Amino acid sequence: MNMKRTVLLKACLSLFLLFTIKAYSQSAVAFCKDTYKTAWAYNCATEQEAIQKAIEKCKEEGGKSPVVVASTSLKGYGAVYVGDNPEGEVFIGTALACSSASDADRMAKAAMDKDGEGRIDNFRKVGEFLDPRGERTSNDSSNDNSNSKSNLYTSTPIYKSDGPGTDYEALAEEAYAKKDFPLLEQHAYKAITIRASHRMYMLLAYALAEQGNFKDAYTTINYEIVERKTDDYFAFIFRADIGDKINKPVENVLQDYTTAIEKGAKEPGVFKSRAKINYYSIKNYDAALFDLHYVLREDDKDKEAYELRGFCYLKKNDNVNAEKDFTKAIELGKVDSQIFLDRGEIYFEEKKYDEAEKDLTRAVEVTPKDFEAWHFLGRVLSNNKKYDAALEAFTKSVTYFPDYADSYLYRGQVYKILKKSKEADEDFKKALELNPDLKNEINKIKRSK
Repeated sequence: MNMKRTVLLKACLSLFLLFTIKAYSQSAVAFCKDTYKTAWAYNCATEQEAIQKAIEKCKEEGGKSPVVVASTSLKGYGAVYVGDNPEGEVFIGTALACSSASDADRMAKAAMDKDGEGRIDNFRKVGEFLDPRGERTSNDSSNDNSNSKSNLYTSTPIYKSDGPGTDYEALAEEAYAKKDFPLLEQHAYKAITIRASHRMYMLLAYALAEQGNFKDAYTTINYEIVERKTDDYFAFIFRADIGDKINKPVENVLQDYTTAIEKGAKEPGVFKSRAKINYYSIKNYDAALFDLHYVLREDDKDKEAYELRGFCYLKKNDNVNAEKDFTKAIELGKVDSQIFLDRGEIYFEEKKYDEAEKDLTRAVEVTPKDFEAWHFLGRVLSNNKKYDAALEAFTKSVTYFPDYADSYLYRGQVYKILKKSKEADEDFKKALELNPDLKNEINKIKRSK
């Protein structure tokens, strides 16, 4: 069978540490053979409601075509187990409406050994049900409902293992060392069915993420945090990283990074990730600066942190510190059009036109279609009286962004300087169409000598 699909059981069967849930009499267990998802419902008013809820929950967990493998309208205890046979086949066994918890355990195991040959062993409990209305007793006549009783004890094959006694944790570690992520997924999943451990959950989530399956990776790590109550800050970092990739609410991602830090995370990368969220999404520049100061105290060679801190300073109109950080980032080898554009604009505002021209020329070399960089380069060239080059730059800007009104405005200004009135008027007209607020600026240019 395709073992890649077995991981889909993680959120509902083998990823699930033993737990006790209180229920009314009506309970049901659903299972999907297509995705290996299992789910159960309890505390329902009717058996049909339990069935429906179990199916719905299985679908929520990723099941495509779930079927009910056990249900009852009777009260009592229930259990869900996993077990192996000598051929390495793994089964799920269920028992409902039993007279005691031990009886439920016994019957769930027995359900997987229908021929009575004792061929199933290595049992792992993955769920149990406790009826709060009272235990079932041996003379409880309500339990003689044959329609319900026929559905009480069931067994369903899940997957075939590599044989009894296989050390899947060791195999998972080997696959991890070799960066064989499909194999790591398989072994970590099987290891969890035998003994749920934090390490295997983390490796399973990692394997899924490395294969681009971020949704299931998030589900796995979320289960480890929410249900298994891990205190490992790496789990929160991992959930934040994946949550950011799959567009989980930004507040949740930010909180996960914060929780990781509160739990002891000191890695600069965590603080930098939180700074990015604060800068790009929350727009909390002071918080971003706080984290970036920490990052650069820990690693004064982090060019990305210098650039991001420069962006923060720029947002706070602190051009002096922004220029220093941009310069440091560039000295360390940071090359992208935005950093040259931003430092070029600072130089432009400081009337350092030669320095601005160099930076903005570099910006369009790095990203030839950056219309904003072409625009500011045109303004610098115009100030440096390089009018033909300025016209070319403004033309590039509107070529890459035809609705950029400012480039028409300043190209019109250059045309006016060059005594090309027709071209200037056409550009002023276009700029005004795109942005009526430029009317006063256009009139000011027209009145200038």
